Amino acid sequence: MNDQTSIDIEKLIEITQGFIDLTKDLLSRGKITEDQYIEMTQNKYRFLENVHKQSMNA
Repeated sequence: MNDQTSIDIEKLIEITQGFIDLTKDLLSRGKITEDQYIEMTQNKYRFLENVHKQSMNA
C-alpha cells in the first residue's frame, strides 16, 4: 500500500465517522427509524469492506 492509498483510507475513515455521527443524530431526533439506521450503517460497513479488499489488491 502506498502513501497516497493510506491518506485516502484515512480520509475515508474520517468521512465514515462523520456519516455514523450524522445517522446517530438523525436516529436520536426521530428523523429515521432504527431499522433505517441499521440498514444505513450496514451498507456503509459493506462499502468499507469492499474498499479494504480493493486496497489490499492494489
